[in-house]
Amino acid sequence: MTPTPEGVGCGADPSKTKGQGLSSHQSIFTCTGERGKVRLLLRKSCGGIGPYCPPKALLPRWEQCMMVEVRVIARGTLNRFVENRVDRKLQKAVKAHLDAWYAEVESATWRNSAELKEQYRSASIVSAERVVFNIKGNEFRVVVAINYHYQVLLVKWLGTHREYDKIDVQKVEYDKSRYTGPSHSDGE
Repeated sequence: MTPTPEGVGCGADPSKTKGQGLSSHQSIFTCTGERGKVRLLLRKSCGGIGPYCPPKALLPRWEQCMMVEVRVIARGTLNRFVENRVDRKLQKAVKAHLDAWYAEVESATWRNSAELKEQYRSASIVSAERVVFNIKGNEFRVVVAINYHYQVLLVKWLGTHREYDKIDVQKVEYDKSRYTGPSHSDGE
């Protein structure tokens, strides 16, 4: 499991399941984030990745366990990259390609890297958690960390193919300053 940022995280709370009429294949997770705590009732039979409606909800059984779409963190990184690091003449095309990639990834429900590879044959699986996507005919690369269990994708790095050749893809981490100002590297 990918470590979560300090002060943010999810965890099962077995003490919360007692006396709530939950079956053995259900558990409650409490997730703490920037906006406070959220309690999710999860079904283990669904791979434990989607919220489950409360037991007495008026939904058909097949809708009670719905897959959650992949949450991509952060859309702003993609937009800032286009604004600050892409040549003005190419910005519209690069933005269109990144928007299309974002829309596809956001609606995905991959349970593992094999399922991701079925959809994106050109993606490079670096490790169980790290993947490299090719954007705009391999002109640009997006390095991401994926937590399949929680359906979260975190953009770690984004750049040109030339810049990609200079990084260690297994160790590269997100650097906010890289996307906040105009690029001076490689004449990009």
